Parts: sequence; C-alpha cells; structure tokens
Amino acid sequence: MASVEIGGPYRSVFKALAGASKTTCYTVPPNKVARITQIRITSATNSAGDADVILYEASSGTEFWIANKLTVPASAGGADLELKPLTLRTGDELRVRGAASQHVIINMLEEPVRST
Repeated sequence: MASVEIGGPYRSVFKALAGASKTTCYTVPPNKVARITQIRITSATNSAGDADVILYEASSGTEFWIANKLTVPASAGGADLELKPLTLRTGDELRVRGAASQHVIINMLEEPVRST
C-alpha cells in the first residue's frame, strides 16, 4: 500500500487489488481519527466490473457495507464514492472486494485523537 501526504493531515492511500477476496485497503493507525472524503475505484483493463466497499468497525468487530456491487467502468473511468465525511477511529478498516485489475484510491484527513 502506498500513501502520499498532501500537506498537513490530508492523505491519500493507494492499493492495487490482488484478487476477488476482501482486501484491507486502509487501517486507521493508533491514536488517530480518519475522516474519509472519497473512495475511487478504477479498472486497469478494458473490462467493467463490480466492487464492494466495506467498513470494519474494530470496537464492535462488525462489517458495515458502504457499497454493494458498485459498477466500475472499463479503463476510461472509475467509480467514485463521495463521503461527507465518514469518520473512522483507531483500528477501523476500509475493505474492498473487487477484481485483480482494480485500483483503490482513498482520500482522507487523518488527525491525532483529541483528548477531552
């Protein structure tokens, strides 16, 4: 998994899917909160396909489906999920199930947990 800091706590994470099983694309690091603003899934081939996007909530051990059978068009474009934002806490994960030819880009704001 590659990641790029955009400046400040903004961050992008990139993941190439290896196959049709669920792939963990991002895990919130210790003592951090992530506000996910966008998930983009693209196809590197001339074939369209589907993808599932799943949030794993670490505190409950539960998977929540964000998108089921999201259509990913062939190489010319991608499928975007604009989130307003989706807040994840330490240990939470974003998982994607798609095809080996699909790439995932996650844009977020990642900040330290604030003590109250």
